[in-house]
Amino acid sequence: MSAFLVSHAHINVLLTYARHNRLVLPHPHNREHCSVDLQAQQMADLFGRELLRENLRSLTHRYGTDHGFIPNADNEDGYLATYRFTCDTRGLMPRPGAIGVIKATHCFDYQACETPDYPKSWAAEIMRLLRDAACHDLPGYNNAPWGFDDPGRS
Repeated sequence: MSAFLVSHAHINVLLTYARHNRLVLPHPHNREHCSVDLQAQQMADLFGRELLRENLRSLTHRYGTDHGFIPNADNEDGYLATYRFTCDTRGLMPRPGAIGVIKATHCFDYQACETPDYPKSWAAEIMRLLRDAACHDLPGYNNAPWGFDDPGRS
């Protein structure tokens, strides 16, 4: 399977989940600042653009600057500026649910993982935080035991 540039809709699904669940996420340019409000359009746009930037960085690393995933490889910032977060307030796009969000993070990781430092990147951290939050929404999660004892241990 070859890598590709995820769609704006894919990014919107991830950010909508984070926004809906009011997740506290690190700022893309300052990971120590973790009180980011994705309710603000400007911040949601920034997050989306930075996720797309990471995906493009991976594609460039894998395929070179002539990867063909955006119209003009020399104008990456111009392409990224076209991203605008759109929250589907009318309910026209089905909500993916926990499994859909988890799978969307796996897809993003696959598309963005070509650089050697991706596992420690801001984008990888965002995907881990989204997956962790989505796990809490899985059926049965709240009823599962928190820990397990050894047999015969008192």
